[in-house]
Parts: sequence; structure tokens; C-alpha cells
Amino acid sequence: MTKHSERRSSFRRPIHHKAEMKTVDGTMLSCVIIDFCLDGMFVKMLSETSSRNISFSETGEESTKVELSFCGDQGQEYSVHANVVHYVKGACGLRFIQRYDPA
Repeated sequence: MTKHSERRSSFRRPIHHKAEMKTVDGTMLSCVIIDFCLDGMFVKMLSETSSRNISFSETGEESTKVELSFCGDQGQEYSVHANVVHYVKGACGLRFIQRYDPA
């Protein structure tokens, strides 16, 4: 895989929804969902302070599990569980643990 090759197997849809990410240790992070696809989403942390001290494991079974809560276009509330599969300073890629067709 080259540095710029697509990591997702399904089409990305750009969106901009504010969200709250909760890590397994209970840390709450404010973020924005940048895009999503059938398998996961990419989120950007809203403040440098909130992402500075967070480190996510990206190695197979050890990947960090998170819960992401957000409101949809019609004001519906959603909560999805995902694994962090890619982390760059201030942003991360998430893979859903299960399918969330309504979200």
C-alpha cells in the first residue's frame, strides 16, 4: 500500500457533525466527524489540548475501542462503538465494531 492509497473498501461521504468520543478509560474528547463510510469514519479532535495526551494503539487485537456520540441531520442521537485503526496528530480513523445502518 502506498502512502496515499485508499484505506477504506467503501465510498467516503463528507459530513461535518460535532461529536463526543469516550475512550475506555472514560476520557471525553470533543471532535468533528469529517467523513464516514459503511465501515467507519474519520474524526478530527476539536482542541489541541484534548488530543495532546491521548495515544491510541493501532495494532490488531490491541486497537483502542471508543464510543462516539453525535446527532444526525434530523437531530437524532446516535452512539457507535469503534476501534481506532489510524491515528495522526489531532485526528483518527475509526472502524465500526458492528454495523449501524440507522446512523
